[in-house]
This record gives sequence, structure tokens and C-alpha cells, in this order.
Amino acid sequence: MVAQRLQKINAERCTPPLCASEVDHIAASASARGSQGFAMLPHALLDSPAWKALPTRSQSIVVGAYRQLNLNNNGKIALPWCDFKDQNGLERPATFYRFRALAVDAGVLIQTEAGEITQQGKKPARFAIATELLPAWLDTRSAPSASNPERVPKNISTVNDF
Repeated sequence: MVAQRLQKINAERCTPPLCASEVDHIAASASARGSQGFAMLPHALLDSPAWKALPTRSQSIVVGAYRQLNLNNNGKIALPWCDFKDQNGLERPATFYRFRALAVDAGVLIQTEAGEITQQGKKPARFAIATELLPAWLDTRSAPSASNPERVPKNISTVNDF
């Protein structure tokens, strides 16, 4: 399935396209590795009333958003049904989109772009994680730095300094 999707994308969007055997090798290599990453869920999310009120299926979609989150893509996170269709309870598109909408309605996710069908194919809707629920490491304004002296860590000399 991954190889077929990559072959189609390669044929439609790459100039010049890669040879078919190279695309197959890329797909096989990507599929063989499995997941090597991790997702950190901030306490602000886990302790929020919005998170606690969400059904577990909506929570799994939110976790999917955190799995994709990096320093540059909040607001550009794609959460299409095809990425979740193997999860228990999300096998049907209508069910998935209902639970994703609940996460948006709760304010945990924010839809930043609508999905659409273009001449190049389907363009997924894009999402952001609500700012107040972002991990602290993503907020560069709060990071200690020379240009942000009030955030420079103090010297700790005794147990009482903690």
C-alpha cells in the first residue's frame, strides 16, 4: 500500500521521477524500520478539563497530532482518516471525522486549513494544537538564553534553592 502511494506521488509530482525500483526500496525501507520516535504529552493537556472530557477515540487522534508535532509544524499537522483507520473504533471515515470534530470542538485541536480536492489530488485539512497545551520545549520565548536574562537559570548551591 505504501509503495503504491509513493509510486503515484513520484509519477505525478517528481520531475524527473525516480525509477520504480528506487521508490519500492524507499517504501520497503521506511516500512521495515517501524516507529522509532516517541510522543511527550504535557501535563497541561493531561490535566485539562477538555482532555478529560474527550472520548478515548478523540484522545487517540490528539495523540496522533502530538506524534507529528515538531518545532516548525504546529498549524500544519495533517490528521487524515487513512492514518487512523486501523485503530479500534475508527475504522469508518464518518466515525473518525466525528471524533476528530469533538477534539476541535473541545479546543484541544484547532483546524487551520480546510481539506480540499485539487487537480493534484486530495489535500488534507491541517490542524494546530492549542497554544496553551503545547509542550514547554516548543515555546522558545520561555527558554533560558542570553537575550532573555530573566529566564537564565539561577545558580543552585543548596537544597533550599530548589
